[in-house]
Amino acid sequence: MTELRSDICVIGGGPAGASMARRLVMLGHSVILIEKTSFPRHHIGESITAAVLPLLEILGVRDRIENAGFLRPRGALLCWAAPDVYYREAPGEAGFQVERPLFDSLLLAAARSAGVVVLQPARILALEHAKAGAWRIRVRTVHGLVLVRSRALADTSGRRCVTGGRKQIDSPATLAISGYWRNVPAPGEETRIEAGPDEWYWGAPLARGEFNATVFIDPSRS
Repeated sequence: MTELRSDICVIGGGPAGASMARRLVMLGHSVILIEKTSFPRHHIGESITAAVLPLLEILGVRDRIENAGFLRPRGALLCWAAPDVYYREAPGEAGFQVERPLFDSLLLAAARSAGVVVLQPARILALEHAKAGAWRIRVRTVHGLVLVRSRALADTSGRRCVTGGRKQIDSPATLAISGYWRNVPAPGEETRIEAGPDEWYWGAPLARGEFNATVFIDPSRS
C-alpha cells in the first residue's frame, strides 16, 4: 500500500473542491484531492454569473476560462407572468454559459498544475479521525491501495457528505426535468426563462451547438 501525506485532503474534484485545493496550495499548504469519477463527466448546471470573475481572478484561472470558447450572454429573454417576451440585460460584465465537462476539467487541471496531488478515479474505503486530530483515509485507485494521512479534511462531495454530515434544504422542493438537444438553431446567446401556470422553464444555448432546456415543477403534481 502506498502512503501519502498532506496538510489538507479535499474530497471531491468538482468546481468547489478543485478551486479550494488550488487556493490552498497557493497559500503554501500541501494538498491531496480525492475524486471518485473520471473526467470529463456529465453534469448539469451551465449558467454562471459574472460574480464568479473575482474568484477566477484570485485563483489565476480567469484567462483559461475566458479563452475556453464558452458563450458569454449579456442578458436573458424573459416571459414571466406576461404574454410578451422581453430582454433584460445583466449589470456589469457578462457571465458564462459553460459546458460543465470542459469547465470542471479545466479547474481540476489548474489544481493539478498548481501542485495538488489528484487521486482520480478513486474510491474511499475507510475514513478515520484519529485522536490527535489527523485523518487516515484508505483509498482504492486504479494503481492500487493508497493510505492518505492528512492534518485536515475538507468535504466538497456535495449532498452525499462523505464525512457523514447532513445538509438541510430550506427552499421548497422542486422536480427538474432536463434534456440536451444538438444542432438546434437558437438565435442569440441569451438564457431563456418562462413561467407557466404551475411550472417554469429555463434554457441555455451552449457553444458547440447544444441547447439545454429544463422544466421545474412541484413534485406533488408529477
